[in-house]
Amino acid sequence: MSEKDFPKLRGKAAQIKAFGPALLNLWQKKIASSTDPMHKDITVLLQANVQMEKILDKFADSVALPANVAKQFIKCSRLMAQLLCKCSEHYLPNPNLKVFNITSKTHMVIHCALLSKYLNPRKVWCFSGEDFMRKVQRIGESCVSGTSPAQAIMKMVSHYRVGLDMELKKIMAM
Repeated sequence: MSEKDFPKLRGKAAQIKAFGPALLNLWQKKIASSTDPMHKDITVLLQANVQMEKILDKFADSVALPANVAKQFIKCSRLMAQLLCKCSEHYLPNPNLKVFNITSKTHMVIHCALLSKYLNPRKVWCFSGEDFMRKVQRIGESCVSGTSPAQAIMKMVSHYRVGLDMELKKIMAM
């Protein structure tokens, strides 16, 4: 990681799943007496994140979240994203303080929340997908050298198809 990058939490989502409540607890203990309005916003952001995780855990086996629960999940996701943006804008001018990086995942959380009354985010946003994305990334990287973008896509799809065929043959042989 270079000095200009934001710090990243390493590990698969399933491995760091319990990190949210622990981070909230530590934050509340260390910042309990703070009167800084940003510290209060960070506390609310962390609370919203923990609340979302509790909802997902409670309804892990449901195909969709109940309507009233989906409303709460949407409310928490919007609050979390709004406070994340606010905190990011507040701390961004300080080049020595790399915190509150906004990524495409923030945008995806909102979409998952908005659709949660129709489809539980746990059903479409699974931890096993992280390994899959890494494998697809490697295939893609191997296909771009010396090819045009359109050819690279066709080459990648072809390689993926061959690999998938090999995996399915292994399963069928069992």
